[in-house]
Amino acid sequence: MKYFLRADVIPCKGFTRTALIDIVNSEVSFLDNSHYDTVHQLYNMGVELMDENLLSLLQADNYVIKAENIDHFPRISLKKTESVFSIDNCIIDYNNHSTYNVVHILQQLDDLNCKYVQLRYFDYSDEIYKVVDYLNETKSFIQNVEIIIKKTHNHFQKLEKLFHENLRINKLILFKSENTGVLSLSQGRIFIEVQDDIADCKSCGIISTNGFFINKYHVKEANNFNTCLAKKISIDVTGNIKNCPSMPESFGCIEDTTLKQALGKASFKKYWNLTKDQVTICKDCEFRYICTDCRAYTERSHFNDEGLDISKPLKCGYNPYSGEWEEWSQNPLKQGAVEYYGMQRLRKI
Repeated sequence: MKYFLRADVIPCKGFTRTALIDIVNSEVSFLDNSHYDTVHQLYNMGVELMDENLLSLLQADNYVIKAENIDHFPRISLKKTESVFSIDNCIIDYNNHSTYNVVHILQQLDDLNCKYVQLRYFDYSDEIYKVVDYLNETKSFIQNVEIIIKKTHNHFQKLEKLFHENLRINKLILFKSENTGVLSLSQGRIFIEVQDDIADCKSCGIISTNGFFINKYHVKEANNFNTCLAKKISIDVTGNIKNCPSMPESFGCIEDTTLKQALGKASFKKYWNLTKDQVTICKDCEFRYICTDCRAYTERSHFNDEGLDISKPLKCGYNPYSGEWEEWSQNPLKQGAVEYYGMQRLRKI
């Protein structure tokens, strides 16, 4: 009989410790790196005899099983698989100065079989109701919609009703509120308010434990693709088509370029296959397979031979070499990049 690590517990070795990613229970446990080789064996081929202390630790979390062979507990494949669709998700940014038609963009996204859309309204706009009407009145391919919109007391009840009556809205976030908290939570759908002022696209890209995705799909994606930019297309407030609204490179304006045309341009997908295993510092982090990424705002310290920015995300305060978190905006080594991106207002005192 051998001991095996459960197939749904994925080991990830960092510089200071090894993370055990439980993708069923969405939990992470940690071991000293001296145990990594044994844990790696436990996952891939099994071990007959084990260190009693390690066995006790793993059994406490119900991470090990005993069997004759691994055939009864097949390993989860993390190999790269290509989606049949060219785009999975889209971000659409909109403010009081935006002039493009959001519904026209949704029609193009349906033609591309896009499943997920995030709508970020930096100012309150009745445009959102046209979007919901389109989703309800057509056989849209879009399955999940996340809405981020500025809170106004005059429209609160209307937005609350919008959330409860439209199941395709899986998340509704009201920003610049007096409070931060959950207003409604049901069947995986969430309606929340936050005090943060999400004034523009510079507010995104924050790396924190609150943004970790501890599930099979994200771990698999992180092993093969960029967790932020792969299969994504975006439109910024002025109508520029980009991979992400915060990225500097535009691939045309939505007024005279279709999303399909932008996707066909040579450099649109240049970051799609850049994984955390290739990003400086991140490649030594035990959280790299459950973390998100940001190529729009980085420390601007490293570039690879292809000219791709492989620097650590600017808004990450975790140091994998010490195992400690700090406030990213206060790090003196990041101040040059903070100035470059004009993010002085985001500094926390």
